[in-house]
Amino acid sequence: MIEEKKYGVATVGVGTSEKREIPIEEYVKSLYKDNRLVSIVKLEDGSFILSIENPGSSGRATQTSMWLSRESFISLISTSFLYFGCAGENFGELLQECVTKDCLDYDFSDNLKPLDLEKQKENSEEQKENFKNNER
Repeated sequence: MIEEKKYGVATVGVGTSEKREIPIEEYVKSLYKDNRLVSIVKLEDGSFILSIENPGSSGRATQTSMWLSRESFISLISTSFLYFGCAGENFGELLQECVTKDCLDYDFSDNLKPLDLEKQKENSEEQKENFKNNER
């Protein structure tokens, strides 16, 4: 029998009567050029923790976290897509620019696969062309 690797636990519901620890199922952590660390952690109950750690020199909060259901996480991304689309920007292109080896280093749990950046770039070019065609 193969034993699953353990990634620790996350404490959720802090400051409420619902405070509890939930085992971490998988994660991705990205360290950006400006030393901002962004993490997505999936918990065993199917919920997610999104976390941003800013350097103290940034002038922003040093750590911000959100504990979200899968549906709320997807809704946040969908609304981001809608916002940038309404503002006349191509969200897919913005994401592609952000997810390059020049921009960040990332780490992930052993049960996930590395991102094929070349394949993502090809898909982005196709999406960019589709976006232009839909504007016409």
